Amino acid sequence: MARGPYSGMTGKIPVVAFLTDFGSSDFYAAAMKGVILKTVKPVQFVDISHEVPSHNIRWGAFQLFSTFRDFPAGTLFVCVVDPGVGSDRKILYAEAGSYKFIGPDNGILSWVFQVSKPKTVLAINPEKIQGKISRTFQGRDIMAPVAGEVLKGKITSNLGSPLKSWVSIPFPAVQKTGSKWVGEVMGVDKFGNVITSFRSEEVAGFAKKSKVWFDFGMGRPTVRGLSPSYASVEKGRLLAIEGSTGFIEISAREANAAQKLGLTPGDKINLMFRL
Repeated sequence: MARGPYSGMTGKIPVVAFLTDFGSSDFYAAAMKGVILKTVKPVQFVDISHEVPSHNIRWGAFQLFSTFRDFPAGTLFVCVVDPGVGSDRKILYAEAGSYKFIGPDNGILSWVFQVSKPKTVLAINPEKIQGKISRTFQGRDIMAPVAGEVLKGKITSNLGSPLKSWVSIPFPAVQKTGSKWVGEVMGVDKFGNVITSFRSEEVAGFAKKSKVWFDFGMGRPTVRGLSPSYASVEKGRLLAIEGSTGFIEISAREANAAQKLGLTPGDKINLMFRL
């Protein structure tokens, strides 16, 4: 039997990974996938998450930053956390490393660009898109059609104009002053794990030769040392651990560390060292 260019036997079925704040109770994500399927099929859709907190561009940027390298080369990432929908903000198509990206120019792609310099960034021209464009759902009316054209192999330069600069969200910095480092909470996951801006590889090196502890201020309890696993402490106890994303996480075994400590994204955390 003849097979098309995206035959599963040839391993060429394109992968489209979605990251949105749409949630799972409404039709939005399905509508975008439907538009893509009208243009090209088969397509393998992967949902990174549709549960990014509403309008939280920074957490979307972190989710994308944490996952894009886990996907096969050629994956197209469609990212819709877009509180500026309907305004004059741009919509981007970009190629960075071996991956492709579509999303609003609001910083959601910028953390990826910091570790994988883009070789192509285009501002999509809505006038190139056929059909009526909603002021409230441009994920369906602009981003999904562009995704379909990209998957068909159309020359993307026809869809927009090159950009040399774009909106960037500063990556959370760590202020290092002697034996005191000041970082911050980058995000809180579903389990209540507090993801900090301290890089695991740096902290683990110090922890091998000195005492380290985390201070959260406001009379909150401190967390001392790094734990090898959640199970290495008693249930409910706070711990610090090297997280899967390469950053230190403050957790609580089978409990919600963020609630225990009253921490939210952007809060400062002090990391202390003593030989």
